Amino acid sequence: MKDKKMKVVLIAMLALTLCFGMLPSAYADINPEDVTEAAITKVLKFPVGTDYPAMTFNFAITAVKFNEDTTLPSDMPFGTTPGSVSIAYSGKTAASPDEKFESVVSGIETYYLESADIFAGVVWPTAGVYEFVVTETGSTYTVTDPAHEALTLSDASYSLVVYVKEYTASNVPTGKSVGDRYIFAIGNVMTITDGGEPVENGPKLDPTPGGDPSVEGDYSEMIFVNRYVRTNGSNDPDDPTLSITKTVTGDMGSIVKPFSFTLTLTVPTLIEDYVEVTYPAYKVSAAGVVSATAIEVTPGTPLEFTLAHGEKLVFTNVPVGSSYAISEDGETGYTASVDIIKAGATAANETGTKGNGVSVAAGYWVGESDSTHANTAKFTNDNPGTTPTGIVIEYLPYIGIFTIAIAGLVIYVIAKRRERESLSA
Repeated sequence: MKDKKMKVVLIAMLALTLCFGMLPSAYADINPEDVTEAAITKVLKFPVGTDYPAMTFNFAITAVKFNEDTTLPSDMPFGTTPGSVSIAYSGKTAASPDEKFESVVSGIETYYLESADIFAGVVWPTAGVYEFVVTETGSTYTVTDPAHEALTLSDASYSLVVYVKEYTASNVPTGKSVGDRYIFAIGNVMTITDGGEPVENGPKLDPTPGGDPSVEGDYSEMIFVNRYVRTNGSNDPDDPTLSITKTVTGDMGSIVKPFSFTLTLTVPTLIEDYVEVTYPAYKVSAAGVVSATAIEVTPGTPLEFTLAHGEKLVFTNVPVGSSYAISEDGETGYTASVDIIKAGATAANETGTKGNGVSVAAGYWVGESDSTHANTAKFTNDNPGTTPTGIVIEYLPYIGIFTIAIAGLVIYVIAKRRERESLSA
């Protein structure tokens, strides 16, 4: 009896397994009946502090199969002309409420923007299995100066399998009729990554739109990632991206003494092909550029240099979002301080102890710059000296004469007293 019951259980389990096996691989990790809408999520990444421009990203929805047949019926949705979807970013300075800021990780900002349901309003001609491919086709924004700006589009591709059924007498909802078509389930599989690499066996994703970044996974998982990087400056030392300046104050401060610095530059590697091997810097004095030959600064490699009063080290073409760590060696008698200015606003300030220099750890200090929004590290060294006490050497001759005069007067008084004493005796 037990064996018979066990056989029944095994047969039931086998039947259930076969039923699930008939579902496409896209449903290995999700409940098919929970996915009845599909949206596109556009993720835009850029280095922190970047004023990204307004740009619209376009996508194509191309029909490829009906009931596993590549010969498409004439009334196939998106059959002859790919459907199009656009997602518009309004730009950093005028970001719309829909552009959801997600996070800053390792100096990279991430924004999300989601489309509406791409199948809203689609009339399904008949029940069946419809298959589509979703790709990004371009952007309305054109990079006009590749030397100072870069934008990468996504090469990702997704397969969407839409299962359409007809309402029956047992499940027809209010407002619908028996025979009306509806989406029963949607399978979503990534087939090519953002970088253009083919994907095998998944991943299986949920394209259901949400739009609330506070809820993990609430966005559609059909995601296309784009990256944007820009630099400041015009390769002109008089119009720098970043400046390191030196000022000496105090009665005992030297205006010709060189002070020693160490700087390490880090640039964002969001777009690998856009990162230069070295970045030019120039030492500038009040008279102009000290040397016409640029100092080639290698990111990640410490640069040692000196600055005297009124001199500065300027960088002419550093990407927005770059960071730098900088320290000044201590000098006997001097108290060093530094103000870090990012895009015209004070971002940090530090004051060292007398004779011990000052340092600033790496931070994201290179923001958008122009004539009123500079990026500067302003170093000041103060040596007020010591207020003199005791005898001043320039008065010594007068003091000597005065002392001799007093001594002569004392001797004269003593002699007169002794003379009177001897007469009275």
